Amino acid sequence: MNGNGDTACIFSVIYKGVSMYVGDAVKVYGTHERRKRNIIGITPWGLIENHSDLIGRDVLRHYQTLGNPLSKRSSLNGLHSHFLLVDDGTLGKSGGQLDLRKKLERHVHRQRIHPSECELWTCGHVCIQVPVVCVVVEGGPPVLATVLEYVSRTPPVPVIVFEGTGRAADLLALIHKQTAVDRLDVSYLTNVH
Repeated sequence: MNGNGDTACIFSVIYKGVSMYVGDAVKVYGTHERRKRNIIGITPWGLIENHSDLIGRDVLRHYQTLGNPLSKRSSLNGLHSHFLLVDDGTLGKSGGQLDLRKKLERHVHRQRIHPSECELWTCGHVCIQVPVVCVVVEGGPPVLATVLEYVSRTPPVPVIVFEGTGRAADLLALIHKQTAVDRLDVSYLTNVH
């Protein structure tokens, strides 16, 4: 990210949930020629359908992005620009990528937007760090720990929860509603589609 309008987003790389929606949105709306979009997907190697098709060094590999609906594994989201596949030795199990993703997010967040301008500025100017936002659409049990970790950081990472998408998202929305005291009224967002 060099200040020329580049953007980078880090997601799970499988073609479902947030990853699917963002990939589709980038495909439809992300064609502005001046902005380069880097969509980085991180997922466990053993969770990817037909992952052995990707093995090779310095060769071009073709990968079928249509997954088997009966499989517990998932297809890669072909709308990502980059992939980081984490091999923790497990097959068909999610979560092995979380530590790497957290470290990468922290590293990216520490970077400064327009760092050359920061060096030229004198007192009174603040260099802005790259923003990090957590988006929850559905999600399984590991999402709850991830959200807790994000909101416990200093400063906390904003978390956007899409209620009505199921599982962890709905549980987080319910907990938020049940514990809300003197919070900003955002009920006007309920009917936004």
